[in-house]
Amino acid sequence: MSQSSPANSTAHIALLHPDERQRTMLSSALSRTCASFTSGAQWSDIAKYPLRLGGIWLIFDEGTATEQAIEQIRKASEQAFWGILVIGQGNATTQQKLRGLGIDAYLPYPFDFNVLSQQIQSIGDKRAPISNYQVLPPQVAGGLDRVWARFDSLTYYQLLELNIDCSLEDIQSRFHQRSLMLHPDRHRRIKQSHPPVYERVNLIYKRVLEAYRILSDPLQRPLYDSALSLGSTRWDYKLEAQKASILKSSNQQETQLALAQALNWRNRGLLKPAYELMLSICQREPNNPDLKASIHGYQKLLELACREPEIDAVIQQQLAP
Repeated sequence: MSQSSPANSTAHIALLHPDERQRTMLSSALSRTCASFTSGAQWSDIAKYPLRLGGIWLIFDEGTATEQAIEQIRKASEQAFWGILVIGQGNATTQQKLRGLGIDAYLPYPFDFNVLSQQIQSIGDKRAPISNYQVLPPQVAGGLDRVWARFDSLTYYQLLELNIDCSLEDIQSRFHQRSLMLHPDRHRRIKQSHPPVYERVNLIYKRVLEAYRILSDPLQRPLYDSALSLGSTRWDYKLEAQKASILKSSNQQETQLALAQALNWRNRGLLKPAYELMLSICQREPNNPDLKASIHGYQKLLELACREPEIDAVIQQQLAP
């Protein structure tokens, strides 16, 4: 294994190649791009030397070993800042599979060194932390980097730094604070000078706006909370279909909101209050066939659950005065 760190380093490369001679030649060539590097025959050789944020893994495709390396890299808590460029002779199916595992690009072998340099630069721009660019106040840049590191796993509540039982006023206030910091109009000066920073800030702002729109809507919020209890973090087509079904079931807003809450309770395992709420909904609209069908489904679910001793014990607790 070898390591190098030029003073004017613009990127850090982790080079994986099974042939030591080839690693030496590539390391020499990469040093001309002012990139520091770490090299080894396989991922485990250099895993104990974590890349600096914004680093790039340059992996020569070896099939299963490459897939395992990619999976390990993408498990890291700061994987959002690490790029992966695979070089090989894989066909379109192989390349598509690796992209699905999380690589940034696949460069066919043999390759042109200028193309390799361009790919490294492009991936580096995409993956480097905002803090590295020094164009935003350190506290703001650091906060955005922490969000970006967990971007796809953050719930809307986490994104706004709110508890799940927060009020509408809390949501509105926190969104206003985030907008003052993230709105694209506030960052027009970096749109031309630092496009990667602007694009990332804009993506975060769009997700914050998405969170606000969902959580501030009295119908969509309980549906989102329901999906959240099942492991989902974003509004998706399934929730949109549930919303459409609720709107179709009744034209009364009070009923629509109650249906959303009943679904939320049901998915969270609160079967008894969900069933009782459905009963009250049906009493409100006794001639609604869609509601009658729904209450029948809730009743069957409650009956089936009561046949399981452990679930029945929970329901009996719910039934207690």
